[in-house]
Amino acid sequence: MIFTDQAILSDFRKHFSQVQVARIEKEEKRELKKYTKTGQYEAYLRKVKLEQVEEFNSRDLVYYFRDSSIEANKKYRVANFKKDMAIMKHLKDSYSNEEIILMIDFLFSEDNDYLDKPSINLMASNWINTIYIDSQDWAEDKYVPHKQRGKKRIARKAQLESREYESDGKESSIEIGEW
Repeated sequence: MIFTDQAILSDFRKHFSQVQVARIEKEEKRELKKYTKTGQYEAYLRKVKLEQVEEFNSRDLVYYFRDSSIEANKKYRVANFKKDMAIMKHLKDSYSNEEIILMIDFLFSEDNDYLDKPSINLMASNWINTIYIDSQDWAEDKYVPHKQRGKKRIARKAQLESREYESDGKESSIEIGEW
């Protein structure tokens, strides 16, 4: 009697009452699962629809950041979701959800002229102080783009230089210890 791999495998399945499932069915299920949204993202969408910003958790803020980037055509791919959530959680300790959302909106607005590709990591750096101040000014329509601020600094420097003391051309010397 010659045993082949298929014969041994079929005897094994009969003995343990196992049924072989076609691989095609598993792949179809995998494809269906690939395109469905997670329950957490759906919960975020419900909060956005009902405008419940104060109930946003750190995950919702990461979703908001990603959606804002897509709307601004500056796609941001979340490489490490847990790390980004930790950054948002840290921000929530210092800022309210409304302030964080305002900063995100400012980062992706056309008025932001100093950060080309915003990321959540920027919000964990020292840039957060500048972003916060600029977003508050932006919300109150008092924001002056950084490119225009440079012109003001140059004008101020020229104004200070014009007030500097100029000598009359006569040199005077002073020796230490002379009375």
